[in-house]
Amino acid sequence: MSSTASNACGPAPALAIYPDLKAAFTAVQEHVKANGYAFYRHDKKLNRAVFRCDRGGKYRATSKNPDTDPSKQRLSTSLKKSRCKMGVELRLDHISGNWSLSVLEATHNHDRSADPKAYPAYRIAALKPNAYAAISTLGRAGLSTSQILSTLRIEYPEALLTAKDVTNILQKSRLEELDGKTLIQWLVEELQSKGFNP
Repeated sequence: MSSTASNACGPAPALAIYPDLKAAFTAVQEHVKANGYAFYRHDKKLNRAVFRCDRGGKYRATSKNPDTDPSKQRLSTSLKKSRCKMGVELRLDHISGNWSLSVLEATHNHDRSADPKAYPAYRIAALKPNAYAAISTLGRAGLSTSQILSTLRIEYPEALLTAKDVTNILQKSRLEELDGKTLIQWLVEELQSKGFNP
């Protein structure tokens, strides 16, 4: 796909050394956001993390059943995959404890996104802390995803989340609450803390 200079994706992050993985991830995300694309974590091991362009992978159309009447087909439901191979790798130096960034593939095969809000990572990152906390609280109260979205649109109209974003936030919140325990282990501890002995 050819790109004009005005809408071409920006360059790969520069080679760099970071004191820890969190600092590296933050710097990389800021760079890709400013340059019109997004990364997802492709692979992570103890001493290595690989990030790839979110347009990587094979394009596939969804919800386009030929037997469905055209008036009932949903529009714009195809994933925006273009087999882009842009990616970077972060490696831990066991001697210094620093993480070094190297580029696996420096170019894209697609245009930049019109708006950073097109990416879930940026929509979620733009959330105010109290809005993030409200999602977790409403989820624990048993509200459905659509009810949570409706509440957010009233209380936090600047939050441009989708139902999938809310689901992802709730899943992350539950994992943090479990703190590595199974659901049964967590439930037993909760009951014991309230005076029940199962």
